[in-house]
Amino acid sequence: MVDTIGEDAGKVESELVKGWWGWFKIIAASIFALYHLLYISDSLTLYTPVVIPPAMHLGIHLACILFFTFLLVPAKKGAKTNKPPIYDVVLALAALVIPLYYAFLFQEILLTTGEGILLYAVFGWALSLLLLEAARRLLGITFFCVIAFFLFYPLFSAYLPGILFHPGHSWIRVGELLFISPSGIMSFILTISATIIVVFLLFSQFLLHSGSGKFFIDLAYSAFGAFRGGPAKMAVIASGFFGTLSGSPAGNVAATGTFTIPLMKKTGYQPHYAGAVESVASLGGMLMPPVMGASIFILASFIQMPYIEVCTRAAIPAILYYLALFVMVDQEAVRLGLRGFTRETLPSLWKTLKRGWWYAVPLIVLVYLLAGLHYSPQKSALWALVILIVLAMFRKETRLGPMKLGLASKQTLEAMLMVGVAMACAGIIVGSVSLTGVAVNIASELVAVSGGNLGILLVLTAVVSFIMGMGIGPTGCYVFLAVMVVPALVMSGVPAFAAHLFVFYWSLVSFITPPVAVLAFVAAGFAGCPPFKVGLQATRLGLLAYVLPFAFVIKPALVFFGTPIEIVVAVACAAIGTVGLSFGVGGHFLGKLNWPQRLMSIAGSALLIFSHSDMLIGSGAAILGIAILWQWLRTRLATS
Repeated sequence: MVDTIGEDAGKVESELVKGWWGWFKIIAASIFALYHLLYISDSLTLYTPVVIPPAMHLGIHLACILFFTFLLVPAKKGAKTNKPPIYDVVLALAALVIPLYYAFLFQEILLTTGEGILLYAVFGWALSLLLLEAARRLLGITFFCVIAFFLFYPLFSAYLPGILFHPGHSWIRVGELLFISPSGIMSFILTISATIIVVFLLFSQFLLHSGSGKFFIDLAYSAFGAFRGGPAKMAVIASGFFGTLSGSPAGNVAATGTFTIPLMKKTGYQPHYAGAVESVASLGGMLMPPVMGASIFILASFIQMPYIEVCTRAAIPAILYYLALFVMVDQEAVRLGLRGFTRETLPSLWKTLKRGWWYAVPLIVLVYLLAGLHYSPQKSALWALVILIVLAMFRKETRLGPMKLGLASKQTLEAMLMVGVAMACAGIIVGSVSLTGVAVNIASELVAVSGGNLGILLVLTAVVSFIMGMGIGPTGCYVFLAVMVVPALVMSGVPAFAAHLFVFYWSLVSFITPPVAVLAFVAAGFAGCPPFKVGLQATRLGLLAYVLPFAFVIKPALVFFGTPIEIVVAVACAAIGTVGLSFGVGGHFLGKLNWPQRLMSIAGSALLIFSHSDMLIGSGAAILGIAILWQWLRTRLATS
């Protein structure tokens, strides 16, 4: 009993490979993974006469992504994929041929840029339309509509009013640019998918298939299970660990929520509260370095900042996010009078560490190569992957045999389809914007509407980011906003990193905010309660996701812009303010807070988090201190 808690959640789901179609997917995914690993490791160049330049690799990568999209993702949701219809086979072959034409003739193609060659224009439009259909299947109708608008915008911009007006371009010019230009489909954004993201996804999937999920979950159980509200704290920690590996909030809820939510309910948390805790904790996996989903790599490329520096600057806000959630679930446990599990029913911390300490080694190597030796992200992840496979071989239960490797490759390919299509479609946005210059017009208009007031501009940007995030998902939303909206923030003096991180955070909050609240819908299934109720509670628990973006824009020291003293003071004030804000929003400290105490806690904490002035910071600390002292005296008098 002692070492079985969390065992089911830590297991990699065993899949039965049924028939030739199942084997085809496993073998194809393995070839896809092997090719990318060989390319990234330079093994093709070192050990064979084959030389694959970056442009050729982009064409091969996109050909694979689109080919498998049309074979594996049905045109109609819910349709069986074990026998792809003939029209999908035709689309798959077309999607294979056009990018491969670019891959093998790219030198000739690039020499003719701007000459208006009809064939290239036709290929550009055909490839764009194939991407549109792939986007519809994988990313939904809203994303499809956004990309379709940008695809046709240069043709019809002459007929649009105001800031959308542009003299326009011919269909030949647009198609040619999309096909052959680095500012088109084969942009730097697709390069991120073809190099960095694919190897990081392979690393995370191999790590999960070696049993790391069970280790991190058991570690959370053994470390926090005995404390009050232990199941909720375990959910926070386990989901944080698991989310940084998986990079998928919904997958995180599904993987860890199957056991954390029932346990939270069993120990006294209300069903909607348990679902909300899991939702908010899982979302944090997208905010916590080192993975943060695909967007972190795009962010690093947009602002030309080393990946390890992006992780470092993003760390403090993510830690504050989890600190707030941890404090609120602790205070809810105090309010409900909950106790932790007995030590006898929990996994042994020593045995858990003894069994799984080695999982930390690949992660340490990854960080060392990135930060210490300044390796590229893809090479660092590749070496971490090699070390993981070698270390996993020493135990039978963690050994990555052919079937586990095949299943990990298959899940990587399935995840890469969405990422690859989204990033190729992002190239359409980049191409359309570069042709028309509409981004400059929109950025200037936003600044003008805000009247030069940074606060109003941030609110406008947050609203746009939230609305776009509901429809097209975090990666597509971030790319769109990075091109169209972030320049407005930078024009207003916001550091580029803080501006990009601001829209990244706000593109994610729709995951826990009604009416969409995807994570609330997933968690509600395990909690057995209405999704809207889970979403409302998640909005309260995830308050820091809404607050932090404004905080690190107003006080860039929170993302390490400033002197060491400024950074230390800003982080300390933000940490104290986060705890105080959690008390005020949660409504409980030593006992239930009345409304004056809650308002004082919130006001004092807000001054600590947002203020630059020493006087306002001191006022905030005083207001928060009075609220806490008031509650302490009130509790003492009630118990005396």
